[in-house]
Amino acid sequence: SSSSVTVGNASSPGAANSVVLQMGQAASPPSVSNMIGNSNTATGTASTSMTVYSDGFFDLNGGSNALVNLTLEGGHVGDSYLNTNPPTSHSSALGITGSITTNASASTAVIDNWKLGMSSNAFALNVADGTATTDLRIDSVVVNDVGFTNSNTATSLAKTGAGTAALTGANTYQGVTDIQAGTLVIRHNSALGQSGTYSGDLNNGTVVAANAQLQLDGSSGNLTVASETLTLNGNGTSTTGELRNVSGSNAYNGFVSLGGDSRINADTGTTLAFGATPGSGATLINGTAAGRTLTIGGGGDITVNAVIGSNIGTLVKDGTGTLTLAGQYAANAATNIKDGTLALNMTNGLTAAGATVIIGDGTGAGSSATLLLSQSNQIADTAAVSLGTDGLLNVNSQSETIGSIAGTGRILLGTGQLIAGDSTNTAFAGTLAGASSGIFTKAGSGTLTINSDLNASPGDFAGTLNLNGGELAFNVDNAFTGTVNISAGTKLTLADADLTIANLNFTGTGSIDLYFNGTASSLNVTNLSIAAGITLNIWNWQDATDYFFATNWTGAVQDLTGSAPMNQVIFNSPTWVGNDTKWQGYDDQITPVPEPSTYGALLLGTMAAMLGWRRWRQAKHK
Repeated sequence: SSSSVTVGNASSPGAANSVVLQMGQAASPPSVSNMIGNSNTATGTASTSMTVYSDGFFDLNGGSNALVNLTLEGGHVGDSYLNTNPPTSHSSALGITGSITTNASASTAVIDNWKLGMSSNAFALNVADGTATTDLRIDSVVVNDVGFTNSNTATSLAKTGAGTAALTGANTYQGVTDIQAGTLVIRHNSALGQSGTYSGDLNNGTVVAANAQLQLDGSSGNLTVASETLTLNGNGTSTTGELRNVSGSNAYNGFVSLGGDSRINADTGTTLAFGATPGSGATLINGTAAGRTLTIGGGGDITVNAVIGSNIGTLVKDGTGTLTLAGQYAANAATNIKDGTLALNMTNGLTAAGATVIIGDGTGAGSSATLLLSQSNQIADTAAVSLGTDGLLNVNSQSETIGSIAGTGRILLGTGQLIAGDSTNTAFAGTLAGASSGIFTKAGSGTLTINSDLNASPGDFAGTLNLNGGELAFNVDNAFTGTVNISAGTKLTLADADLTIANLNFTGTGSIDLYFNGTASSLNVTNLSIAAGITLNIWNWQDATDYFFATNWTGAVQDLTGSAPMNQVIFNSPTWVGNDTKWQGYDDQITPVPEPSTYGALLLGTMAAMLGWRRWRQAKHK
């Protein structure tokens, strides 16, 4: 009938389980329950609290008892009867009317009798942070006892304290699991007790406070958590995630709600999936209000088969693992890939209007932050895409249209096609790689300025470059071994840049502007074609400084003026007209025929040279 019972030694404890308090006879379960204190498991009342130290073992031995509070410092509460007998009506049940507290210890406190009954509302597991990896492990089946009167939307189990508690059983308690501090680890599909009857049902859900953490541990078997609604509110313990996958290939199929900006992580070597079937929309990740930021990271791989809802304002990918989005995307979200790979394999892609995509933060190695397209049409046609020095846009032989492209990093087409451009002006200083059938198209009325050699290592572009709209400006020398198509109504600018092209086609009907800016630029073409309906206007041309060469020119005749296609090229109008343009036979240069004043200057120069040569000859023979 004592109000306080101690098992084990607080100072200088012995070996684990060396001090035993056992109910009933050693050979058989006790004939009666409630043997310690004035307790009544039927009414959920008790008068005695117990403390068990690291060498202590409270053995219920198949009986049942109720305590007010249970304090563990290491220590063990269990049922030796279960070692040789399956759970029966005689197997132990321990009811707690107050709370369970663990003090900091180097040993894991263990509760592994048959059932652990929570005989109060908002039952607390107050777990201190000791040096053991897990401070408290509960293998018992956790149930609500008669003292629980809350509804299924109110707190049933509260995890408090900075330590780590693990639930390993098929728990059946109802109500909300509230992780207020520290870490709660689950090692069973039903460890969080009863769940909702459908995805999004707030009954029997789980809430994780800011700086706390729920861990999924599939080390004893992969986990599948069904319709347990999970509410996240922060970045978790040491910013390692509010929800963290620490072991196994696990699945979370419940609704995930963001009460604040939140993080989900998967450790290296683990996988975590949301939603059972790609694109099914059976589960939803969304914010409780608009503008939430969801960060997904870690070294493991995460697949989201669920819907990502419209209240997600920013999606951040960091860590070295791969995040695969294979569901539906309803978010009007900015996407920021800081590290690792974001693979898009969605039914509708990142198609929200006004979306922005940032690939790389400039801190990692080249291509360490990757956006991988596993299907075509995964990015909004209006999206502004920017790459850092560590960024890689891997089109992966798909077809994609985006609003604009900017930054540095690498674009890898494979055999695919990327169309980029809108009314905005952007600059790109990265590299471009792609097979001979790969296509990069500049669209839109804006200007795309190239500030790098696109083929510099690791770039290797052998495909087709199309200028279909706006301006394409080169500030750095570039060479294209494939085909470049320039459409009517566009502008190509060379600013102190030498541009070498294997096959250059000016296409359509109308005019095309070619600007030679800066001190000196050149355009060197192996095979040139100008459509019959095109007028090519060349501006800022400086004779003997700027050069335009063509080894072959479809339909053109060298050293002939006044006919097509030569007269379709006009230099510095109105200084020259089309009939002044000649394709010179001796050097393959396309150039305006010199003006009369130029002829005079050339004649005077020739006469002066002849006079100087004659005087030299005369002086030599004196």
